[in-house]
Amino acid sequence: PDMRKAVEICTLWLLTREGERRLPGELEAALHLVARVVDKRKPLGQIVLDNLSEDERVCVRQEIRQHKDDLCSVEYTNVWGMSCLGICVRGRLLSDIARFEHMARFYARQELPNVSRQIQSVAEHIRCALISDWISCFDVEENGQRGWLTGLLLGYPLWTTVARYHSGGFDATTM
Repeated sequence: PDMRKAVEICTLWLLTREGERRLPGELEAALHLVARVVDKRKPLGQIVLDNLSEDERVCVRQEIRQHKDDLCSVEYTNVWGMSCLGICVRGRLLSDIARFEHMARFYARQELPNVSRQIQSVAEHIRCALISDWISCFDVEENGQRGWLTGLLLGYPLWTTVARYHSGGFDATTM
């Protein structure tokens, strides 16, 4: 890990001297996200390429290529017209990151019975789905308004997704 940081620091130093930076901190965030996905601390990551300069995009793509045997990556345009790069660990299943029956009970205890029923109704079908199946369609606008699935795929703690439902950020009435 220390060597990896040294390489990242050298890369960033070269970019600041020779390459264009678009938004300060975006490259660092993108490289950190790649590391978290590689280390399986995040199931899926999305990098908005529009936030990076061409030099920074090259840097991110090089980092992903270093892990090409482990990572699956897809460049796509999302529903808002932004150029994005989705990444996840190759071959990882949804059942590797969650127990759906436990999730359904948790959401029921949080007074979200429709969300609980939705999880129960699709659990058997998506349990064996690859995370890469969702790499470019994980967001609520793309996955059938399933905020719980978006939270799961992006590695958010359950209570933050519950808070989004209770605050109106996700629709808890649809089934």
